[in-house]
Amino acid sequence: MSLDAREQYWLNKLKSFLRKTGFNIALDTAAPSRGMKHTPESIENMRQANLGRKVSPETREKIRQASRGRKSTPEAIEIRRQANLGRKHTPEAIEKMRQANLGRKKSPEHIEKMRQAKLGMKHTPEQNEKQRQASLGRKHTPETREKIRQAHLGRKHTAEHIEKGRQAKLGNKYNLGRKLLPETREKLRLANLNRTPETREKMRQGRLAYFARKRQADGEVSA
Repeated sequence: MSLDAREQYWLNKLKSFLRKTGFNIALDTAAPSRGMKHTPESIENMRQANLGRKVSPETREKIRQASRGRKSTPEAIEIRRQANLGRKHTPEAIEKMRQANLGRKKSPEHIEKMRQAKLGMKHTPEQNEKQRQASLGRKHTPETREKIRQAHLGRKHTAEHIEKGRQAKLGNKYNLGRKLLPETREKLRLANLNRTPETREKMRQGRLAYFARKRQADGEVSA
């Protein structure tokens, strides 16, 4: 019998983890923190102790190296998921995360890993409905619209991207016979009325360029 197993035997036998009979904190020698819960006072003390503390680049690198290749078990993932159900970030926390991510860019390797991880992933109807409900009534601010516009300036779809979009729409039964609601038609009409001549010309040029690339892609496929 190993030393850990022997220790666990005496813990169970003597109940030394109970305050009345012993001084042991851990219930399990293999996982000393299992079942342990900090009091609100302890949590606040730890929070105060860590305020303003910054991790050095060397420590960050050590943590990164130690975590490489480590995968959480399905049980651990489920525990974290349950713990976060219903939790909402405060506006202050959201702003801190936004500030922390300003100017941060993902490396091409990171982007490729995320792309590979999402290949073949499909949302359930329930997830789609939740996302739809969460987006109802949401409107982008003028600043956000301008950022999106700037981000797309000069961006062109590749011939492969255009072909994928074309193939995805082939035989799409959900688009057959679809009619826009009168409210949607009116919104589109009003949006077009407010466009400047320069915007209309840009859109026209963009459509011409799109169809030119599409014809090129169709020619490459047929060839």
